[in-house]
Amino acid sequence: HYVLALAAAGRYQQANALLKAVRDHAEAAPDQTIALVTARVNSALCEALLLFRQGNNARTVELIGPVRAQIQLLGGSHAQRDLFDEVLVEAALRAGLHEPARRWLTQRSASRPGNRWNTDRLSRLTPPP
Repeated sequence: HYVLALAAAGRYQQANALLKAVRDHAEAAPDQTIALVTARVNSALCEALLLFRQGNNARTVELIGPVRAQIQLLGGSHAQRDLFDEVLVEAALRAGLHEPARRWLTQRSASRPGNRWNTDRLSRLTPPP
């Protein structure tokens, strides 16, 4: 989340330094479970958040999509983890990737019936063929 805050403030140099530190940490102890999670999940999320703020939506989807199911390994509250799902969906919508966005929104809606954020984004999509 800190990377997103740094990027939102236009502090890209600091955000990139944090991303490098995350990757360096993962490389320092490659056999430790936390290093594996950091290497696969945390570094992908950090890079994706930075790219999302820079408008690189397709790459954001490429990075978060494959690790989406593993985000809970990082810990944090449901609300904190939900931010990554929201970024993924928003990036997919902005990139014109409507079918993956629809799939993720449908999954989210099943566990969060009546969620306004999901409903608003689903309304931005054209009906499926």
